Amino acid sequence: MDRESLERNVNAHIERVVTRAFDLAPARAALGTADRARTAGNASFRAGDFTMAIEAYSQGMVVLRRDATHEPVTMAAAERALLALLANSAQCALKLGDHQSAIDLATDALGIHACPSEPGLFKKVMVRLALARDAAGDTDAAIATCEEAQLRGMHATEFDDIMRAAKRTNLGSLHDGQEPRMFVMLGLRLSNGAENLARIRGVVENGQLPHVDRRDEGGNNILWGTLQALAIDESTNEKLAGAGGPGCVPTLAYLYAAGADPCQRYDGGKTPLMFVAGSGIVDAVVATLEAMRSRRKALNAEVPGSNPTGDASSNPPGDASSIAEWVDVADDGGWTPLMVSLMTKDEASTGVATEEEGHAVLKVVRELLDAGANPALQNVDGEFTFIYVWAVLD
Repeated sequence: MDRESLERNVNAHIERVVTRAFDLAPARAALGTADRARTAGNASFRAGDFTMAIEAYSQGMVVLRRDATHEPVTMAAAERALLALLANSAQCALKLGDHQSAIDLATDALGIHACPSEPGLFKKVMVRLALARDAAGDTDAAIATCEEAQLRGMHATEFDDIMRAAKRTNLGSLHDGQEPRMFVMLGLRLSNGAENLARIRGVVENGQLPHVDRRDEGGNNILWGTLQALAIDESTNEKLAGAGGPGCVPTLAYLYAAGADPCQRYDGGKTPLMFVAGSGIVDAVVATLEAMRSRRKALNAEVPGSNPTGDASSNPPGDASSIAEWVDVADDGGWTPLMVSLMTKDEASTGVATEEEGHAVLKVVRELLDAGANPALQNVDGEFTFIYVWAVLD
């Protein structure tokens, strides 16, 4: 074999094995199929053929759920694509007067982890859910949807019309001089200690912050600020002395108890579990996993015996309280919380973890594994989770 042929074979092997091109081909093809289905559906919608549009969107959803939502590398992108298809399908159902289908489709969309981190689509889903419930004659449910949306900072004429017809007052306005970023900074700077916890509790409970998950223009909220504060090194950041570290855990637990969603996504598809896993603070991981279990129980109680999130990737195997499928939710790079936890040592300022830090990492890893984390997953670069085990055991 000549040198040129050998190089081609080696490059082909690297492409298949290292970058996982072969393994990821079905998932990436599914994303492409879903995008084309969305384009076709949009064309049918503009032409007024809403039935044909729903059929196109449905085809895209089937392929995504079958091939892309279970692969960590494509999971975040698949969630966003699935969310758009569900939102569009709900609008078609409304146009066709099929109000129950619109309700079901919008409810499925709300069960997707990426939904709160996509403000435009989130608002569309809430508008369509409110309209469908109102048209179906369930006025109380329509009002509740409007109020929830307004508390999260969404404003739409559709909400105003439903609330006005019911003689109800719009909710969710911030006081003069306040903006959501103020609350994000509050979480960042005032997470540590009993006094600061009391201040945050007061802000949440006195109505200054209409909804605990209200986001700022950057897509962040008070929970995000608290998650960031976990990683603050007080010894190197005098401006934020007393703000970070393990002392933030009570604030974190309070925010979850106040209704903060432990499965929401932030920039890059990151989840709260990723932030706490990277902090190396075991109590923060435990608090987040417990909040996830509570959410699972609440969802199962709302819809007994059904798939609570409306997403095929969120169907718990066996145990109805299992959160295993949530523990492995990956970011845009295919990184899972377990991978992030195993990288904690490498990210230490000295490059070498102390014995205490190493023990903390192992405890975090154990909590994640006990919750169902899969140690055999790969990220977008084809790196297996177990590769990072050596960084901890070395």
